Amino acid sequence: MIVGLAVPRTVGHLLALPGDPIADAIRIDGPVDAVELDRLVESRRAALAWIGEAALWQELGSAHYLRAQALPLDEAQARLGELAAARDALTRALEARPLDSHGWMRLALVELLLLHRDAAARALETSIESAPAQRDQLDGRIRLGLLLWDRLSDAGHDLWQQQVRLRWRSDGAATGQLIKRLRNVPRFRAALASEPGGDAWMDALVASPAFRQP
Repeated sequence: MIVGLAVPRTVGHLLALPGDPIADAIRIDGPVDAVELDRLVESRRAALAWIGEAALWQELGSAHYLRAQALPLDEAQARLGELAAARDALTRALEARPLDSHGWMRLALVELLLLHRDAAARALETSIESAPAQRDQLDGRIRLGLLLWDRLSDAGHDLWQQQVRLRWRSDGAATGQLIKRLRNVPRFRAALASEPGGDAWMDALVASPAFRQP
């Protein structure tokens, strides 16, 4: 019985091997080309026929997302197909790992590209709730929150402000550069109003010559 249970896992992991280096590269934001993405998709689908591990679904979803991003804008149908496949795979992964904040963030991006703004907002909020202090996601969450502001719940607005405060406490200079790029001064000012010195810091930032430069 134990041997019988081990066989599918062994076969699945063997079928996944050709895509493992590519999945590792994506995990650290390394460069991958179209041929490698195809290999990753093929290996993950082959492995998933034997084992339904959440990590494999996550990697399949990421591969489809990156394939969609690589397609030219005039190939709209192909892009939509890749994004739909990414959403389906990421959803399967999150059913098994509902606290995967990175997975929810990737799903939020996919839903936004599919123009599902309400679903994107819910996924973003869940990402923050799953790991509020995930520092490598702060900038992305702040950017995405501004894009989805009108679809966030009141609790989502509070979560977004929390992310801004965490970013400011960890690196004020980098936060200033982020605000300069995103330009929505009133929202950032509101987020930092409760922080000691937050209002004065915002005043100094907005008044600085560097901030006024394009």
